Amino acid sequence: MFKKIILSLSIVMILSCAALAQDQYIKLYCPTYLTWPGFESFVAVRNTTGSEVNVFPAFAFDGDYWATYWMINIPAHETVLFSVDEYLETSACQSGIIGIELGYQGDAGAVMASTVVIFGNLSFQVPFRNATLNTARTLHSSLCLGGDYTDYVFVMNTTADELMVTPVFYSDGTGTPGLNIGLEPYQPAIVDASSSQAAGCIGGMDLYSNGGAGSIVAVNIAANLLVGNCFVEEMLPGVESFVPPSYNLFVANGLSYTLSAINTETGHIDEIFAETGDVPNHLVIRNDLVYCVNSMSNNVQAISPATGDVTAEIDLGVGTNPWAIAFASDTKAYVTGYLTNDVAVIDLENNQVLGTIPLSSSARSPEGLCIADGKLYVTSINYNNDTWTYGKGVVTIIDVNTDMIIKTIETTQVNPQVAVSDNQGEVYVLCTGDWFSEFGVVDVIDTKTDEIVYSLSIGGSPASMEIAPNGYAYIGDAASPNIYKIDIVDNIVLRDSSDPLQFGTENSSVSGLVSSENFYLYISSFGDDYVYIMDWRTDSMIRMSYHVGDGPGALAFRE
Repeated sequence: MFKKIILSLSIVMILSCAALAQDQYIKLYCPTYLTWPGFESFVAVRNTTGSEVNVFPAFAFDGDYWATYWMINIPAHETVLFSVDEYLETSACQSGIIGIELGYQGDAGAVMASTVVIFGNLSFQVPFRNATLNTARTLHSSLCLGGDYTDYVFVMNTTADELMVTPVFYSDGTGTPGLNIGLEPYQPAIVDASSSQAAGCIGGMDLYSNGGAGSIVAVNIAANLLVGNCFVEEMLPGVESFVPPSYNLFVANGLSYTLSAINTETGHIDEIFAETGDVPNHLVIRNDLVYCVNSMSNNVQAISPATGDVTAEIDLGVGTNPWAIAFASDTKAYVTGYLTNDVAVIDLENNQVLGTIPLSSSARSPEGLCIADGKLYVTSINYNNDTWTYGKGVVTIIDVNTDMIIKTIETTQVNPQVAVSDNQGEVYVLCTGDWFSEFGVVDVIDTKTDEIVYSLSIGGSPASMEIAPNGYAYIGDAASPNIYKIDIVDNIVLRDSSDPLQFGTENSSVSGLVSSENFYLYISSFGDDYVYIMDWRTDSMIRMSYHVGDGPGALAFRE
């Protein structure tokens, strides 16, 4: 049963592969290692069209190319998972290296596929790709090689010609050539980075081919079987034909007043992508704009994710100290005013404040907010600046159609800083506690009754929360490199302060979280100016991290 659960989760974790031309016989390639002892290997194929597609698998190993006569029928809009052992006797593979090719007749992008490799309770995937998309003869990986892991780079010749491939390893900015690799037609091969380089972290590698563009595909897999960790680290196309990156991960740097931008596909980082106002505190992407709430500048900026230009600036008034923003629609948003104890109503068409919603005297110092079931949920921490203490935590519930307050409820713990909706009828309110004697709690509000139905103790001093596509809430501790985890289906705490997920170094701390559909949870660390990456399929940390601006905090991801 456990294996079936892992497989069912893996089916939905499929990376897309596009093709260049339509109405042709398209081949998708996946160089991977499928016969490690104890590994189970599957191929997940998804039909993205409204009509059935026939897919033909072929395999390459030990220098031979094995075309099979099996045809896999994929019904419209369905996913089929098949075991490699169903089509190939893997014990016949002496080297353990298997490259897979999927061919189909149809439109570009009609089929998406990936290998699904399972080792115990760990699973990871390698996507199939159309080799013709590799527009350069050089494939590049900027990821860290070496360290406590053995790095295998699997490369496959996608052509009917003999090829020569030359790896170059990078460390401290210096490139060191490795041994040339001769590849027969359709042959896969392996490069062991540890045999070519000294121990320690190698800063990536290039693969040079004497063939044409798209003549090779490759993937880097890092393995530490002693601790059961394996990471897929893609070889990336385009060193010789590099184009300006398209950024999809944005980081608000609270101390340098800048916005960093990252292309997570290429690893390219622009540490100063845009200038923000003073103390950028919250980021949300809407209408293809990055909205940045600047607490000390008392405004909200709309920033182009393509250029970094500020396209609009919404002035909220002196002394408001705006904290966070939530969107009721493409034309209406709400912003909490921490010092004015109200919620500003924003007209996004004209980029101006329409008015404010004053909160009750028991709901001072509003911070977090979210929208669920046609209602706005606003958290207030009731902080007393004179005594440096927190009053009762409060959630104010507002009708987004009338902007009238419906009710106010008290939280079970002090300092409710964050509210997140699961889009299924519940709002999760993260209460940080007072940082020294009262600790983290998550209150769960049923939006039908607007009552707290669960109070989940997690401990620590958490201040950020993200619900990932896998149905779990991840909660970051603002005072340590700890992440806690909640099952939001059954509302059960899976990892608390006694057994946290950990990342980074002892100087790390969580100041922001955001997840992506393609398996990753991004973690900003205020203490050491890095963004770390966790694979939410396995709760394993990826070895790659991004150095960004000073004091990274809020994150936003553009799919």
